[in-house]
Amino acid sequence: FLAVVATNGALFIQKWPSSALTLTMGVAFVSAWCLWIPAAFIGLSGGTFPDGYMISGAVLGHAQAIVNPLLYGVWWRRSLLKHHTADGFKRGVKDSSALDVAA
Repeated sequence: FLAVVATNGALFIQKWPSSALTLTMGVAFVSAWCLWIPAAFIGLSGGTFPDGYMISGAVLGHAQAIVNPLLYGVWWRRSLLKHHTADGFKRGVKDSSALDVAA
């Protein structure tokens, strides 16, 4: 968890691929996992969960099924191809011509 947050922080500071996209990647990751770390301690200690805690974690976690394909499959990939325009790089990426037309 901390490694991913630190990596996203470093990428945000270096503005790669873009600050907004890197910040969004970090927020998406933290929103999916922030409730499960305390939940592990609550569960292992035999405590009771506050009302709505588990459903909140489920909604945030399962929302990643919508967010991640858009975030990494479309926006991050488009940004990466835009910043690395060398022909050799684009030839090695499957179907990068579709992004050139869409962008």
